[in-house]
Amino acid sequence: MKKNLSCLFNFLSVPVLINEKSVEQIFLADADRDFTDRELKIIEQISEMYALALHHQQFDAEKLELQTQLRHAQKMQAIGTLAGGIAHDFNNILFPIIGYTELAINSLAKDSKERKYLLGVLKSAHRARDIVSQIFHFSHKSDLKQSPVNLQPVIKEALKLIRASLPATIEMRQFIKNNCSKVMVDSSQMHQIIMNLCTNAGHAMEKEGGIMEIGLDEILISTDDTQPHNELKPGRYLKFTVTDNGCGIENSILEQIFDPYFTTKELNKGTGLGLSIAHGIAKNHGGDIEVLSKPGKGTVFHVYLPCCPNDTSPNDTRQPGIRDPEILHKQDGDLLIIDDEEMIVDVEKRMLEVLGYRVTGLTSGLDTIELLCKQTEKVDLIITDQTMPKMTGLKLAKNIPLNVTLKMTIKSRNVFSKQLNSF
Repeated sequence: MKKNLSCLFNFLSVPVLINEKSVEQIFLADADRDFTDRELKIIEQISEMYALALHHQQFDAEKLELQTQLRHAQKMQAIGTLAGGIAHDFNNILFPIIGYTELAINSLAKDSKERKYLLGVLKSAHRARDIVSQIFHFSHKSDLKQSPVNLQPVIKEALKLIRASLPATIEMRQFIKNNCSKVMVDSSQMHQIIMNLCTNAGHAMEKEGGIMEIGLDEILISTDDTQPHNELKPGRYLKFTVTDNGCGIENSILEQIFDPYFTTKELNKGTGLGLSIAHGIAKNHGGDIEVLSKPGKGTVFHVYLPCCPNDTSPNDTRQPGIRDPEILHKQDGDLLIIDDEEMIVDVEKRMLEVLGYRVTGLTSGLDTIELLCKQTEKVDLIITDQTMPKMTGLKLAKNIPLNVTLKMTIKSRNVFSKQLNSF
């Protein structure tokens, strides 16, 4: 280890080197005499020992950081696996809810109040379906559908749901500008950000009450303004803001609020994933979330989302809605449906029979093969689930008897649901 020792009068400076780079200095001063060679040698040895200790400290810190990253990656992988399984089961529950609701809607007069109630149920079910899609995205990193979206109606729709869940002691004030540009986003994910931030603000004020302010504005971040927004590039952004005057957040935990599963809430008040997911959504859309808070004074969340470039289309601030399902033209054909969920088979069978098809429903791939071996009549189309016990959809396709003539397709239930969505 090369040393540069300089002795000026009775002052000594010895650099502490790690990988030939000076990281510290040892200073000694003696007003009475010069330093001896023996003292210089001792200081040099101290410098080397100090450099070695700093090097070990740096290595231990890097090792700890890598271990933390590994545990975080393992945790997120486990969460993703769990989320995928939950989403699959939840999807099996949602499919018949949507299907039976659509069947009921089509059996009622268009001006009946029951039909309007069911349209509300269908709207909520579609929102739940969008959330399932987000969970699939979280667990499988699939692409979500992004399109130019006006945030104003999405915010107002979410606030109606939030208002119903808040106590009367919390006042909501809206400062939403209607002339803001569109953003290229997935609207269901924006709905989730709004719900998460407003729900947290409500929890912060539920004991004492207070005021929640929700704002939307368009701002320009120039090159000179990027310092306060280190994660944002210069450009035009929508700034969505949620402010509360509740309990606030302690400085000691402020940097941890976006960590998965970190939460200060009581049991049954949250999982700790809400802010983490909201932060991830904003980042994935090229934006960011900033938080300002003082204990006892309240909290402000700013969500920044880049505006669509060259957006010249007029803004539509109407509330998003769901159109009434429409009866398609009557069809004809013999269909075979296979799914291990009995309710899914039943709702698919009923929907297709309304369209005019003759449908046979089964819940087992093995039973399907047995039926096809005995089948003497023509089958025009087979629709099968892929993930089933004992025999998957692909294995079923490979084992269809050669004497069966049909136009066969294998579709996932998500695709099937989308094709019948206009029903």
